[in-house]
Amino acid sequence: MKRLSIVLAAAIMTVVVSGCGSITAGQGSESSALKAPVVQDGVMVEAEECVEVHFEWEPVEGAEGYQIQEQNKYYAEETYYEPGEPIETTETTYVATAQDSFDFLIKVRAYKGTGDERVYSEWSNEATGASYTEVE
Repeated sequence: MKRLSIVLAAAIMTVVVSGCGSITAGQGSESSALKAPVVQDGVMVEAEECVEVHFEWEPVEGAEGYQIQEQNKYYAEETYYEPGEPIETTETTYVATAQDSFDFLIKVRAYKGTGDERVYSEWSNEATGASYTEVE
């Protein structure tokens, strides 16, 4: 009788653990179902009223969009500012802008689905870019 109880307890635990995993995956957790984007370092482009830093990545198969997390700092500072809320886009490019000498650091993750059914990839590599070539 003890063996039957142990076997039943193990079977119930397996069902409970499996069920929890699928619930968590549907609540916006990271999933290996989508690959993480590979982001190229930013390229500086002079614009009319500012300097733009263009970042890009290849589309991720199955992705419906991307979240971008940006951090920046003035060139003379050592620490990047804390990131704000992630920016969402369906494009595979991102443009950071500055009117002064700033460094940018971004990372990107792919997503699919909406609400509680949204699934994310892992965050990408950290890509860097700058709005200056020489420090004055």
